Amino acid sequence: MTYQKKKQRLSGDERKKKIIESAMPLFAENGFVGTSVRAIASAADISESLLYKYFPSKINIYQEIQKTLFGEMKLLVISDKYPPGARSLVYYIYYIAHVLFLKGIKNELQIYHEKILLHSMVKDAKYAKKHFSAVRESVGLWIIECIEEAIKDGDVDATTISPELAFWYIHHLFMSLNYSHLQGDAVFEYEGAETDLADSAIMFVLRGIGMKEPAIADYYNKRALKKEFQA
Repeated sequence: MTYQKKKQRLSGDERKKKIIESAMPLFAENGFVGTSVRAIASAADISESLLYKYFPSKINIYQEIQKTLFGEMKLLVISDKYPPGARSLVYYIYYIAHVLFLKGIKNELQIYHEKILLHSMVKDAKYAKKHFSAVRESVGLWIIECIEEAIKDGDVDATTISPELAFWYIHHLFMSLNYSHLQGDAVFEYEGAETDLADSAIMFVLRGIGMKEPAIADYYNKRALKKEFQA
């Protein structure tokens, strides 16, 4: 006689969590339009009718995933470490270049987020717009303040570019580098090692936003920054 394994009974919260976890990779690989409710229900090992008890529509699942991913995103908080200015600006740029990009601090949720973001950017853009708005509010305003203070201190040339555009160009450059390495190896044949790529990108950004050479010399101390992030 064979016995069928009894399915584990989940609480309502556990069931919702399983549906979300099952839907994430589907949205990441297929996008919103390419993912069906039937596929999500199958991945969650439940019927479509049971799924609808927890989520009235596919868009509700998608919105819940947005909340989950935004809640998991880890944004560096430097404001308590250094006051706004050129030093904090260099610190942040080094962080995204060497810690996020080079070390590849990514968990499964982060990879799902990036893939869903890409799908959104070429489709309805709703997820992408919400994400970039959150980025600006959480870290962008602080970076803009850093640039404005650096201008007041004489460390950045005020005529080069507006602080708002400078923030977005910093973001866009490293986002592009990140996406070019999303699957591991770079999709472009860059010259030199990845550390050289990160360092040249930092210098490109610092000079591009108008940071003056004395300020770069004072604050872009690679040995000191490396030591600080290893602490």
